[in-house]
Amino acid sequence: AEAFVAALNPTGDALLYSTYFGGSSGDSGAGIAVDGTGNDYVTGSTDSRDFPTRNALQATSAGDTNAFVAKLDATGALVYSTYLGGGGRTFGDRIAVDAAGHAVVSGRSSLIAGGFPTTPGSLAGGPSGGFLAKLNPQGNALVYSTSALNARGLAVDAQGNAYLTGSTGPGFPTTPGAFQREYQASHFFRTADGARNWLAGGRNLGVSVTALAADPRTPATLYAGGQLFPGASAIYRSSDDGATWSAVATNLPGGVLTQLLIDPITSTTLYAVLSPAFRAPPSFGREIWKSTDAGSTWTNISTGFPPGPGVVSGLVLDPQTPTT
Repeated sequence: AEAFVAALNPTGDALLYSTYFGGSSGDSGAGIAVDGTGNDYVTGSTDSRDFPTRNALQATSAGDTNAFVAKLDATGALVYSTYLGGGGRTFGDRIAVDAAGHAVVSGRSSLIAGGFPTTPGSLAGGPSGGFLAKLNPQGNALVYSTSALNARGLAVDAQGNAYLTGSTGPGFPTTPGAFQREYQASHFFRTADGARNWLAGGRNLGVSVTALAADPRTPATLYAGGQLFPGASAIYRSSDDGATWSAVATNLPGGVLTQLLIDPITSTTLYAVLSPAFRAPPSFGREIWKSTDAGSTWTNISTGFPPGPGVVSGLVLDPQTPTT
């Protein structure tokens, strides 16, 4: 597949211009903006090593997939085009342009801390799987680039201020006097009388719960977890039947956390099942992870699995020999 850019006349019955835009591998356009003189600003993602660049901030690809940012004039001629990415996979999703011709682009990256170009002193957006970057009008330098939570909407005003909206988690920076300063996380429900009555628990959990486990030796101790953002899962522990929680791991890599198990003999040994997350950034495969320190650190113990896109749908521990 290849990206395209097209401009139609005001009545929509004729093309002003239309062009392919890409290289020899997969290319996809995702966002477009237009300035006051008819220049088009486009972002998306590319797997091509020969993607057309001009006056580029980043002339060569880095990682498997890169975002791209390009400007075309009112006739469809290329003004500038650049890769934007580091290690891993990066996707450009939204783009806006201010009155001075600065392109502001947001997207997702699997390795913000591992090579994506960021600028010193930029605001960090808390737990992150995304980025926000502003390019100069020539497209060959960054005004700023920072980690940011995944944006669903992006706009800029006449002064060049950027506005984002989307989904977030705990750790998101809020300002004094904000409408809502505290993260209102999802919760689960628990019963102590055979499901006749239910109480809400986990009100301060930082994720939507996708896996839950109770310590068989100390039933008041619970573990809960879910995906914190694409590419990382978080696990929380409660020692009071789920009334209060504390984070024990917030950077467990992988897809969707589908199962948590506690060793019935050694309760500080935990197992986590991570199934593929069918979304970008790409899934980290079906994996089983193990912790021997109550969830603080984890090791992937599924490295001997045969390759393939399969899903681990269930895991059990032998109650007499849990290591089996």
